[in-house]
Amino acid sequence: MSAPTRRRWREWYPLVVLVFGLLGFRTAVADWNFVPSGSMEPTLLVGDVVLTDKRAFGPALPVVNRVLWRTGKPARGDVVTFYPPGTDKLYVKRVVGLPGDVIASDGVRIVVNGEPVALDVDRVVGLAADGTEALGEQPHAWRISRGGSAPAGQWSVPEGHYFMMGDHRDNSVDSRRFGPVPADRVIARVSRVAVSFSTSWPFVDRVAHRFE
Repeated sequence: MSAPTRRRWREWYPLVVLVFGLLGFRTAVADWNFVPSGSMEPTLLVGDVVLTDKRAFGPALPVVNRVLWRTGKPARGDVVTFYPPGTDKLYVKRVVGLPGDVIASDGVRIVVNGEPVALDVDRVVGLAADGTEALGEQPHAWRISRGGSAPAGQWSVPEGHYFMMGDHRDNSVDSRRFGPVPADRVIARVSRVAVSFSTSWPFVDRVAHRFE
């Protein structure tokens, strides 16, 4: 290696190490994604940047978001990033149905395998309402705002698939429209809000909350 080449290598070496270190971290440990819509309100808001845990389901390449190998499976109630069938646009929703489940909904309430999920209404303002739902191990918030325009029906979840829904029940394009999501298109579990450019508050409370 010539002297000029060695000199250039010494100059670029720190940047190369930084780039590969960051790529490795985002592949195997954690990544971050912007929340583009209000479909997960009030849990996640437009302008939030969420931190995702790549250790939950397996390492996944950043940007292209392809899982290299599986180390775990989503649980009911998890907030996850995934690609819906037929699109390469990354979504963020909540896992409602597991493989083999039968999911029913009237647009707001959820019934899993014939058992209604416990739901409380905390606040009603006109046609809008906020409440709490006991899905999975941690209760979470939900919202309606358009007077029940969400799809209603019953869906069977095939083996190797998951049923996703947004917490903003009548403002969410989810599995009620595009169907169950294949397991190999589920990328990572959302662990927390890392930072937010949303004008809604209380931001500090949401950053402190963990979704696991």
